[in-house]
Amino acid sequence: MAMRSPDPSCQRHASLRRIALSLVGVLLFSLGRPGFAAETFWITEPQRHEFDGRSDDLLTAGLGTAGLRGAIPELDDPLQPTWSSLRRRAIAQSWRALADQRPDQGFGKTHGPLSDARLAGVEYLALLRDPLIKGGRFTLWLQIPLGFDPQQPCLVVAAASGSRGVFGSLPTAAERALQRGCAVVHNDKGLGPALLDLSAERTLSYDGRLVAMGDRTALWPRQNLASTADTPAHTLLMKHAQSGDHPEARWGRLLLRSGEAALALLNREFAAGKKRFTPRNTLIIAAGISNGGAAALQALEIDRGTFFDAAVVGEPNVQTFGAPSLYEYATLHGLLQPCAILAEDLTAIPLGVVVSFAVQRHRDWCDQLAASGKLTGANTDELARGARSRLLEAGILPEALQLGALNLQFGLWPSIGATYASAYARNRDAMLPCRLSFAAVDAQGLPRALQPRELVAAYADSSGIAPTAAIGLVGETTEGVRNAAVAMDFSTARCLHELAPQWSRAIDETRVRARPGRRPVLIVHGREDALIPVALSSRAYLERAVIASPPDTELRYFEIDRAQHFDAFLAVPGMGRAQALQPHLNTAFDLLLERLRHGRALPPSQRVEASISLAPSKPITFVAGRLVVPD
Repeated sequence: MAMRSPDPSCQRHASLRRIALSLVGVLLFSLGRPGFAAETFWITEPQRHEFDGRSDDLLTAGLGTAGLRGAIPELDDPLQPTWSSLRRRAIAQSWRALADQRPDQGFGKTHGPLSDARLAGVEYLALLRDPLIKGGRFTLWLQIPLGFDPQQPCLVVAAASGSRGVFGSLPTAAERALQRGCAVVHNDKGLGPALLDLSAERTLSYDGRLVAMGDRTALWPRQNLASTADTPAHTLLMKHAQSGDHPEARWGRLLLRSGEAALALLNREFAAGKKRFTPRNTLIIAAGISNGGAAALQALEIDRGTFFDAAVVGEPNVQTFGAPSLYEYATLHGLLQPCAILAEDLTAIPLGVVVSFAVQRHRDWCDQLAASGKLTGANTDELARGARSRLLEAGILPEALQLGALNLQFGLWPSIGATYASAYARNRDAMLPCRLSFAAVDAQGLPRALQPRELVAAYADSSGIAPTAAIGLVGETTEGVRNAAVAMDFSTARCLHELAPQWSRAIDETRVRARPGRRPVLIVHGREDALIPVALSSRAYLERAVIASPPDTELRYFEIDRAQHFDAFLAVPGMGRAQALQPHLNTAFDLLLERLRHGRALPPSQRVEASISLAPSKPITFVAGRLVVPD
């Protein structure tokens, strides 16, 4: 049973879609099961696992709501854990890293496992590659809940956030979809916890086993590396930074491939029935937050209306032509924010007290900006105000800038700068730009050997970008001394920022033209996002889309007051006034399903204080091609 909207424009779209599909159809997956083209697509035969919804389940790995909020589960064997144990830890770590788990703020009621939901179902796990992308191997994790209805099939194609592995979309793009009976295929965008320990020649397989570099099942095989003969001791490599493939330019393509593969697996799972799942009779939605949201928007442009019916994304790191890129504004923040933070009221901002304990370091940073000619001012106060003004002029909102201490405390700016600079350079060396590298570090920030048990645990614990788990970003002085402190100093920030002009061509490969097509696309973004500023991402996308998209496009934008980028940060002291973004993303998903299944109208774009409204008091409009967001 096809689930097309009764709306005439959607019916016209469906006709065009059927014509296109008759030409390109399901050629890649016409046999309906993996293995038919293993030499070009499937690297491993998919693993199939069943979950009873009691001892183990799709949403919480058997932990339930209380268990997710408890201690992180230990592995049953630190070197050779069972898949069940490794999966349980990975799911728990993802919820902890990405969700606001405070029960008094709605966890289990507005977001998370509703009423302690534990979903029975089936999962498939496999390692695949795109034959048209050099080194384009990625992990696929398909979850099919017991409530999946083959007569009204719904598939959500979810991209992990950040640089995370496949578990990184479960608490965000997937949790509502699974609870509404949709199958969800998770894609790691070719990134994830793909670490190489050169000293021991060890790495991780797609299912978390400790394997030799070059193993067929490795997340990242050795043959992609350049020479490592002069590598400093204890250096580690991370796939996002050092694959040599510039993966960000391919995120959308890999997401589309995982959706195609998921249809093949659904046909395999329901092979006894007469119904075959194709893009013509299956409701297919692209979804993701942050980098995952960018991947979803990239995929829409590649797809051109033949595969995806709609998309719902949160806080997308989408890069449009004419707007500054993440690298440009992240390294600008990395250069100026340690000084600019002194222009804030440190008693009134989250983690301001941490800055006050190290205020001399921030004053020295202001002085270094002045000495290098980056700022002018007669004293620290003037320099700090000047730095803050520069950041505001660059496009961040004042309320988002007040979260600067959080970004500094967690080392976001050098982490992003080093990883993306290396990726844009298509680096395959052990060393990163600006004399940086990755290594496990001790309590003093000095490189040390990574223990085998730490490498195994990184499959569940790592975010795919340092600092993470036991791994840190390490800098090197001109005298050859390596430690984590150098990676956070002024010289590193200045070096990363000054490299920005070199990456313009690589960054252009990641940009989208904001052409989502004639299908519903819902974007949800926190107004106080201090990592991906709304003006430089979602708003810029909307403005360009108005020019590039047809007049009947169903593009909606919901800008959420008092919401920022990391829901998990809401437990930090001083964040009490903020609200989680996830409940609004869930509402957007529900609205999208109602639109696609029952033809109900979508709410207009709006600035949201408490909840998305059909008749908003603060509608977002366009005047002379410009986005107008109410104050």
